[in-house]
Amino acid sequence: MPKVFVSLNVKRLGQLDRAAKKAGLSRSAYVARLVDRDLERADAAPAPEGDADELTRGRERPGPP
Repeated sequence: MPKVFVSLNVKRLGQLDRAAKKAGLSRSAYVARLVDRDLERADAAPAPEGDADELTRGRERPGPP
């Protein structure tokens, strides 16, 4: 599985760690769960016409050759 590095401020990192611990998950598993949930919601919701936000554009890019 590819590794991803994310920069967070100290306060947000503490919040993330507490939420992951409360959920009984590692930091990585908790972030992965949040990303999955967010992308599933985004895929289920109809995109506004002419939507050009960065996340939508990113998903339309073709993968590596």
